[in-house]
Amino acid sequence: MTINEKNWTDKKLTNHYVYLHKYLSDYLFNLKFGSYYSSKLTLESLKKFPNYNLLEVGIGAGNFFRLLKINKIFNHYTGADINENYISLAKELHEYKDFYLTDENLKKNLEKKYDIVYSRNVALHQTDPYFFINNLINKARKILIIELKTRNKGETILDTNYSYQIVDGVLIPYIVLNFNELKDFLSNHKLCQNSIITINREYTILGGKNLRHLEKDLFEKETGGANTTLTINFNSKEETEENEVSQIKFYETFNHDDKINKNFKYYLNIFIEKVKRYINK
Repeated sequence: MTINEKNWTDKKLTNHYVYLHKYLSDYLFNLKFGSYYSSKLTLESLKKFPNYNLLEVGIGAGNFFRLLKINKIFNHYTGADINENYISLAKELHEYKDFYLTDENLKKNLEKKYDIVYSRNVALHQTDPYFFINNLINKARKILIIELKTRNKGETILDTNYSYQIVDGVLIPYIVLNFNELKDFLSNHKLCQNSIITINREYTILGGKNLRHLEKDLFEKETGGANTTLTINFNSKEETEENEVSQIKFYETFNHDDKINKNFKYYLNIFIEKVKRYINK
């Protein structure tokens, strides 16, 4: 079996997220999805710029759209996915029309650019994450927020026979990018010049969880595996002085949950997994 991003269109995955909407109250749903660092940043950006529109790439069952509704954020939202089943499901669950089937180049059924582009844990499921990130950069007019996985030590392994995850019996890529390699990619990207890039890392051991089949180094703390969120603020040409030297300003931050939040998330996730197993009996 070929392991690539097209496997997300497998019908076995159609109902992968449904239990979250059937069994989680708005309160619990907000606690789970609102706790993700990338979600927090996107909510803050939308509150700060209420006239900005938003494109989310990789919608699942419309999880982030529900989070927007819970938090009473009314920026215009467009959701895009390559999985027709997820588009139909999201429309049914949320009674909202602006979920669109798109292609791998993010051109089909979408506008040329959106003010804010958001994508959480989708890049890591691509056979070529940099191709995907490049397409996201091309789509963002003002702000791009991406969550993915990185490692401080060791090279990026792009061979999906050695770096994949099993989701509901379907094999999908699980690519962890070398952190310095990712920074070099951004530094050399034409559209990132004169931008401000904030990179937040939340260190964690990536191997051994959620049926991830990864190389042995990713089971070690010393590898520096991390949930990593990139926030790129693009400066327009009008905001750049004529003689200003093209440069990127990088800022690095580190997110650390306190013990109470870690424990709460741990038990919340156990509860959610028990619900999921009960449904699948």
